[in-house]
Amino acid sequence: PDESQCYQISKGVQVVYNDTKKTIESLNINGQSVEASRQYIMCVENYHYQNSLKNLNLTSEEVANAKVVATSAQSILEEYLTTHQLIDRHVEGRWTFIN
Repeated sequence: PDESQCYQISKGVQVVYNDTKKTIESLNINGQSVEASRQYIMCVENYHYQNSLKNLNLTSEEVANAKVVATSAQSILEEYLTTHQLIDRHVEGRWTFIN
């Protein structure tokens, strides 16, 4: 895609993105479609949070319950890897780009 923003897609989340139309065709969490009437918890780095209106089209009111749980992605990785050694992963197909 020609976009400069790309977000991590967590395990259990599947996105089908139409690059021609610049739209998300489908968004599922654990096999269930995301519903507009529900609230979901989203984790982003500080840069994306500070630019949520510009990049995510989310107003500060919509992100009202924000809280900082870590200040460094590196410290999160270090903490995780000290307790999860010898990790073996495979490609899960979380992103699908069409057109």
